[in-house]
Amino acid sequence: MSLPGLIRDKRRRFLDLVDRTRFRLGGREAREGCGELASAHATAEWFDIANRRIPGGSTQIASEIVEFIEFARARRPRTFVEIGTQAGGTNFLIARAIESIETVVAVDLFVENRSRLHSFARGGVTVTAIDGDSKSPSTVGRVRDALRGREIDLLLIDGDHSFASVLGDLRAYRPLVAPHGLIALHDIVPDEQLRTGRPSERYSGEVPLLWGVLREQFPHREFVADWAQDGLGIGVLENVRELEIVIDPGPTEAVSQR
Repeated sequence: MSLPGLIRDKRRRFLDLVDRTRFRLGGREAREGCGELASAHATAEWFDIANRRIPGGSTQIASEIVEFIEFARARRPRTFVEIGTQAGGTNFLIARAIESIETVVAVDLFVENRSRLHSFARGGVTVTAIDGDSKSPSTVGRVRDALRGREIDLLLIDGDHSFASVLGDLRAYRPLVAPHGLIALHDIVPDEQLRTGRPSERYSGEVPLLWGVLREQFPHREFVADWAQDGLGIGVLENVRELEIVIDPGPTEAVSQR
């Protein structure tokens, strides 16, 4: 990590420590948040709470994440793993809105707001926050340990957005996913930078390029408000038992090496 990156990381960790201490000692925010949670029932309500009670919120388009959650809820997943949790808003949202979920694993180089993820979890739900490189064998091993012998029913990949990294996450965690589990990728819609070369307010990176390959090979669903929008969008791979991704040499491989 470069020196500026190291400084940013240290600052983020310090600010998160301060926030966690204030949250734990203050008590008021936790009580108010839990009060709101007790009266919420619809996914849209959970989404609103995520953006008010989790600093950084959930970086999602409401219609996309609500429709995705309704789709995933029908499968009654018991285990949920998110790669690229960052602020934790989406992790909280999915874990609260899908009542069947019992085990939650959040993975990032540094998982923020973990006190809130634990405090705001439904009773009986186990939440494990794991700091580390998602593709390293040690991190994959810690995820496996957190699952305690269960397979992943719902996997959301939203980490490093390079072609090679997302592909690496797919290959690292696919063996842990249940035969009829779901693998979701966030940011399948090209952002303005990828589409036109103009600066973008959002960052899809090379996820749309990989999704273009995956959607041709596997059963899938797409939750996109507007394909002309600047990034975001959710793609879901279904029936992943025989997930063997074929990447032909060519433009996508070349892009992944940039």
